Amino acid sequence: MQAILKYNDKAYGIPKGTDGRVLFYNKTLFVKAGIAVPWQPTSWDDILAAGRALKKVNGVTPIQINAGTAMREATTMQGALPLLVGTGKGIYDEDSKKWQGATSRVKSVLNFYQQIYGGGLGDKILQQEAKGRDKSFQQFAANRVGILLEGDYFWRSVIEPKAGVAPMANRDRDVGYAKIPAEAPGKGVKGQDFVSMSGGGGRVINPNTKYPQQAFDLLVLMNSAAAIKKLLAGSARITQRTDVNDEVLSNDPMLQFIADDVLPLSSVRPGLAVYPQVSVALQQATADVVSGKSPDQAARTYQSALEKAVGGAGNVDGS
Repeated sequence: MQAILKYNDKAYGIPKGTDGRVLFYNKTLFVKAGIAVPWQPTSWDDILAAGRALKKVNGVTPIQINAGTAMREATTMQGALPLLVGTGKGIYDEDSKKWQGATSRVKSVLNFYQQIYGGGLGDKILQQEAKGRDKSFQQFAANRVGILLEGDYFWRSVIEPKAGVAPMANRDRDVGYAKIPAEAPGKGVKGQDFVSMSGGGGRVINPNTKYPQQAFDLLVLMNSAAAIKKLLAGSARITQRTDVNDEVLSNDPMLQFIADDVLPLSSVRPGLAVYPQVSVALQQATADVVSGKSPDQAARTYQSALEKAVGGAGNVDGS
């Protein structure tokens, strides 16, 4: 969590909380497809195998992994980046100070998209619609999507039984969640079998303030257990304090799962000003594949856009 507000390994602020990404799945549809639950895939092939089994269930989109430009950053964080760290390396290398271009890892991610959307396991049109992500939420809640890669926001705010955007009355019974596997066991970043991505913001002290001690004291107050619980107002989400988490997550096994099992495996986006442009280039690469271009074609176009965004080929690893 501290990495969210770090730059060059130095902390510049205090995070307000974070999240984690997992594979949500519909247990009812899995049973109909003959897939054993609980389900925990150990590779991308396992996800595709489940998708092919789900394809036999009428009226169901087997897999929804965000793609295209209409879903914007949701495509990057709920698709491209979690998959990319599952190939062994993130989008930006802190040591070499280079961005991943048309590497074999990026091509593997795009190939996975092709197998989903070119193989009839995902809804191509949904990825191009302005409200596509919202529609995917509604479809999942209506038992029409089998597997969905999303953050814990989906659990606590979208399909929450009482106040969700797309409430599922039997969420706790019908919805399962699994860690995102690396492309193959041991192939994720740091040799991990499972991966995730986490986001979040936080609070910083203005370096030009005339009152640094008072500002620090205010941060201490705002990050106290009492203040955080007051801010939560009875809701449950992962905060920056383990003592608060131990209390507020105790009645929510899914969020406890994120805190205990997913966050230790998770990665964060690079805190660099050019990142949004890199993200758009990644989104376009997935859009190209969904629209029918080959992973190689999409990767070449991405490499070109990336070089323009980050100041030239010298800042890009294209091997």
